[in-house]
Order: sequence, then C-alpha cells, then structure tokens
Amino acid sequence: MNSQQKVLDHLLKADGAYLSGQKLAEILGVSRNAIWKAIQALKDQGYQISSTPNKGYRLESLSDDLDPQQIDYFLKQAVGPFDIAYEIRPSMSSTNDLMKEALAHSQADYLLYATQQQTKGRGRRGKAYYCDLAEGLYFTLALRPQKVKLQDVPMYTILAATAVVETIESYVNDQCEIKWVNDIFYHKRKVTGILSEMISSIEAADTSAVMIGIGINLAGSFENSDPAVQDVAGTIFGQETPENFNINQFLAQIVSRILTYHANFDDKAFFPLYKDRLMGVGKEVSYQYNGDWQSGVIVGVNPEGQLIIAKANGKKEILYGQDIHFSSQQFRDL
Repeated sequence: MNSQQKVLDHLLKADGAYLSGQKLAEILGVSRNAIWKAIQALKDQGYQISSTPNKGYRLESLSDDLDPQQIDYFLKQAVGPFDIAYEIRPSMSSTNDLMKEALAHSQADYLLYATQQQTKGRGRRGKAYYCDLAEGLYFTLALRPQKVKLQDVPMYTILAATAVVETIESYVNDQCEIKWVNDIFYHKRKVTGILSEMISSIEAADTSAVMIGIGINLAGSFENSDPAVQDVAGTIFGQETPENFNINQFLAQIVSRILTYHANFDDKAFFPLYKDRLMGVGKEVSYQYNGDWQSGVIVGVNPEGQLIIAKANGKKEILYGQDIHFSSQQFRDL
C-alpha cells in the first residue's frame, strides 16, 4: 500500500474519530506534508475528510465509486483477514472474459473483477447481458476449490444466488424470488443474473477454478432499452440508490457470504433459502429443451440443485444443464 492507501486505511479504522496529522506521520513513517498530500488526493477521489486544528483529520463520508480498499476493509470486517486480488475499473468489457485471462497468469486463491459499466456482458447460453443502466454492479469472483466436480458448478450458482438474495433483502423491505437456476427477481422484475463457469486444467485433468459472474441492476431506467428488456427488467432501488447506500459495502457483503458458503460447501447451508425463494412452484411453465418447447408444473429442486418438473402424463422430469431455457416473461405473471 502507498501512503494514500495507508492513510485511508487508518481513517476507516478510526470509525469517525479524529487522527492527528502528526500521529499519522509517525505511524506511517512519513512527513506531515506527505500526509497532507495523501489527504488531498483522497478528497479528489470523492472522500469527504474534515480537518480541525488540534484534533486532526476525520473521515466524514466515503467515495461513491468502487474502491478496492473499501471493499477489502468491509470484507475483512465480515470474514477477517483474507488474501484476495482485486481489479476494479470504471468500465470493463466482460468481467468473466477478463477473469479467464487473469486466471491463466495469477496464482491468487481468490480474485475479484468489478465494474459499474460492462460493455460486453454475457449471460447463459452465450446471450448478451443488458448493462446500459445508470447504476449497476457487475463483477466476477474466482475461487479455487480443492475438489470440485463438473456437477458441482450449478450448485455454485445456487450458492451465489442465495448470497445475493440475502444481501439484497438486508437493504429492502420485501423478499426476492429466484427463477431457476440463475435469475433473481424483485417485485416480479428481474434484477440479477448469474453465470458460473468452470476453468479446467488440461495438464492436471481437474478443475483449477470456478468463476461466478454476477450482474445486478441497482437503480435507473430502462426507457431506452428494447421492449423485451423493458417487459422483464427491474432494479432493486427504483430510479436512484438510497443516499446512504455504499456500493463497496454492498459488494463486500455479497462476497463475504459467498466465501463463507464456499468454505463450508459440503454443508449446503445456502440450499434451504434457495428452495424457499424458488419461483413458480406448483405452477405450469413452458421451457425450451434441446430446441423443443415443452411444458410442465414446477415441483421444486432436488439435492443436486436440478429442477423437478411434473409432466402431464404424471411422470417427473429432472432438468439441468445449459440446454434448458425458461423465458423470464412468463414468471412475471406467476
């Protein structure tokens, strides 16, 4: 960390208390002028820092932008010391695509790519993910499980969906719903999409990483989007995020929940809430499977996270894999 980052770290830890320039200089082993320059640089980034004679500096409010240091601070508050590599930019093409490139070179156990504007986002089955929103959050978290099987990857989508739902519901008054397997709805509108991918090592013949890509519609309007998006898409907070909303703390809460569930993956503690929030249980839905449209009644999910459908002939069908597609529009009316 440079002096600027170290100053911010101490101001965050002070939790609203004053820190004198002299004390900061002594702690960091730099001059008071270096502290003053660091403070000015932080102010330029959007941090509101007050200075009072004989008291020092106090952090009044945080920057509204994504900031790896804030994310790291809030993440460590939730899960303790954690070694995670960050890549935060104002705009990215696709966080999943960039993460794939990073994993080919990085040895870090955990990596996080995050942005508020994604220009080439991807959803399931290669479909584009709509990202032209005033306030969005798009990120990919890469984990390196010691042991993971191909059939476990959909369970990581379920794990992530649960973590996102829990976090969103800590900010709003109403419950979220989950459209199997990877979409989160709020007030009957899609607000989140999740795409989990497995990265395999050919040399070792195993899985080297699991990438969890998440796109969240925080606030804004879809008036300039195509009609299909307008019919389904929604936001968590309406037109604007609350005044006291901190996107870094929000992201850290999601990541900390994912990491906690990941560390205790075999317990499947995330699974009960996922089942409870599953949309369409007991309702007839249509879906596309291998290019053919079919219909059936949603029964629930089995322990492997696969969807159980009751067909008209009385038989039950287990659905899983990338070849299953449910139109989101029909879930708005369930």
